[in-house]
Amino acid sequence: MFPDATHYFSPMVLALCLISIVYSSFATLRQTDIKRIIAYSSIAHMNIAIIGIILGTPMSIAGSLLLMFGHGLVSGGLFFMVGMLYDRFKTKTITYYSGLFKFMPL
Repeated sequence: MFPDATHYFSPMVLALCLISIVYSSFATLRQTDIKRIIAYSSIAHMNIAIIGIILGTPMSIAGSLLLMFGHGLVSGGLFFMVGMLYDRFKTKTITYYSGLFKFMPL
């Protein structure tokens, strides 16, 4: 909509997105609640989509749209699965679920 403003503010937006990707990724690693893990990783994914839109090339915009569409489907399914796990086990803490988490915590 505003190509001049987009061109002017793109370095600042790119820097903020990169900082947010790194910060939310590190915050995701420290979470024990499954819903928070999905939420923080969603922040990083949407920042990647914003970077693609701000770059403005046709391929980056197409990739961003595909990422947003896929993220909408997958994150909705993940939240549905967490709801099913919560109904069965009455907890969202990842330490109570068995699997690879006991052997590889990070």
